[in-house]
Amino acid sequence: MKTSYDQTKSFAHAVARLLEQEHPELVVSDMKKAVRTNKVFVDWSQNDEHKTTISVYSLRARERPTVSTPVKWSEVEAALRKKDAARLVFEAKDVLVRVEKMGDLFEPVQKLKQKLPQLAGLASEPQADRDHERAEEPKQKVKSKVAVSAPQVRIATSAKPKSKPQATKRGAK
Repeated sequence: MKTSYDQTKSFAHAVARLLEQEHPELVVSDMKKAVRTNKVFVDWSQNDEHKTTISVYSLRARERPTVSTPVKWSEVEAALRKKDAARLVFEAKDVLVRVEKMGDLFEPVQKLKQKLPQLAGLASEPQADRDHERAEEPKQKVKSKVAVSAPQVRIATSAKPKSKPQATKRGAK
């Protein structure tokens, strides 16, 4: 059975709210840049049919075309410890060497078959989200500690705002 964009978006939003609820000092799911400073922004909204999020190993359309590259948690932790986000930026030539050396870090995701759990009880949901729930889906209580392996949640960090606000492609909600 295929999973729809509506299901993955609702699931990603619920996971984002759960993480925000459990770690309010670290995580935010609200798109407003003002609340994202020094927090991890879980961008649940990318799970949508009309979005243009690029896939793994894709070149970004920029002056310096970096590559969307899977990384290990240890690399993220090292970049955080050293306060050097550039450690997580890769150019095409670097990625080819990296894959040859480390293998394809994305390969397990391509082979993983899984079903999304029911949303009810995963995190407190606004009324608009509850309206989208299917009446026939049974309610299920979930413990506060939830292990989730759905790689469709995109995580981005925001640095401290500069003195001058920068324009974004995405409008704030």
